[in-house]
Amino acid sequence: MTILHRSRIAGKRVVTVVGSTAAQYLTDNYIGFSTTETIEEAIDQLINGHADAIVYDAPVLQYLAITEAKGEVQVVGSILQPEYYGMALPLGSPLRKVVNKAILDAFQNGTFDDLHAKWFGE
Repeated sequence: MTILHRSRIAGKRVVTVVGSTAAQYLTDNYIGFSTTETIEEAIDQLINGHADAIVYDAPVLQYLAITEAKGEVQVVGSILQPEYYGMALPLGSPLRKVVNKAILDAFQNGTFDDLHAKWFGE
């Protein structure tokens, strides 16, 4: 989870998606915020000046900053709370070893970095 904003967060109008882990983080840390139903609505609020910052999942914000927001906003700051993503397969799936190897290979041969740059920018 990271911050997408135009300036520092203190005293700013912060928005996130209702029911998200970001909303829970903001609540737990006594940071005032409003919510939207979707991250796209939050991006619209930021672009249109109705919010100063978005707190949400870093990969989603990185992607939307260069696609939906077309470079009008940027992702700044550090990760507030690390969250990990996983891939689920049925128990005993013959794909488990194949998927694990493909992921490891992508990290080792630079494919992961290339895909990250393509979809999230440099």
